[in-house]
Amino acid sequence: MVNPDIFLIGAAKAGTTSIANWMNENPGIALSRIKEPNYFSKEIDEKKFSLGFKSMLKRLPIGYWTQGDLEFIHQGFIKDAKHYKRLFEHASEGQKLAECSTSYLWSTKAPAQVKRASPNAKVSIVIRNPVDRAWSHYRMARKYGLVSGTFLQELEKDFLAVSVWGKSENFYHLSCYSKSIERWMEFFGSNQLKIEIYEIFFSEPQTSWDKICQFWKVETSILPTMLKAHEGQDPKFPRINQFIFRSNLIFFKTFFSKKLIARAKNYLFKRDPDILSPAIREKAMNYFLDDIRELETLLGRSLSLWN
Repeated sequence: MVNPDIFLIGAAKAGTTSIANWMNENPGIALSRIKEPNYFSKEIDEKKFSLGFKSMLKRLPIGYWTQGDLEFIHQGFIKDAKHYKRLFEHASEGQKLAECSTSYLWSTKAPAQVKRASPNAKVSIVIRNPVDRAWSHYRMARKYGLVSGTFLQELEKDFLAVSVWGKSENFYHLSCYSKSIERWMEFFGSNQLKIEIYEIFFSEPQTSWDKICQFWKVETSILPTMLKAHEGQDPKFPRINQFIFRSNLIFFKTFFSKKLIARAKNYLFKRDPDILSPAIREKAMNYFLDDIRELETLLGRSLSLWN
């Protein structure tokens, strides 16, 4: 069994993809060939995913495990221990093994599983203003046709639903951090578990990167001057997007010219991003106030920057 040294476990839509890109460029780190293998989230079952999730799930390329040097893939749901081990075969001597599955923060089983496999691992969590995280998540889901209601409608719907990975979007549940972090604290002390605040971390990215590399016990590296921003796109007609993606019509874009695809995007997506109004933000924040108070007590610090 392979024993990764570093786990970046979320939160989803809190900059983990950017940090994973930095990790992949750091010579002291060997990032798993599947950035999010989700191996230790044992309760996740692909077979039970909703049709919407299944339509969005990118399957591993045919013959993926027969490749000599595995292709880098964003996400997979790996169950086989031998396959998980293969994700780190490219590592050189002295490199720290790392992976970045955001489902581990949600999973009730992952903390014990990770502790059993990698008792000395370093675990990093980035948490973001819960409304901004949920809003970013909502925009992505709406873009891909997974939802068509308003932000508040979908947030309320998720608030009333049971949290199941692959069945609901978990807009609400993934923005409630206290119980998730408490689970990880049961297995990893402060010398192994580090909590980052998104708004602080990305305000001075190089300084934050230097500190987190020190925590991981790897040499730091110089970040690119221009940091890539992952800006979402907002559909003009959410139900049309829902039809396109659920009917798998997106497949046919491979037969169209780039010019035609660009024209289609101009028709389907707004030019300027949607912005949360103060009134909607306040209503959305009410869902998270209790969790924020619990989190402040748990971390022993104020999170007033979110209010």
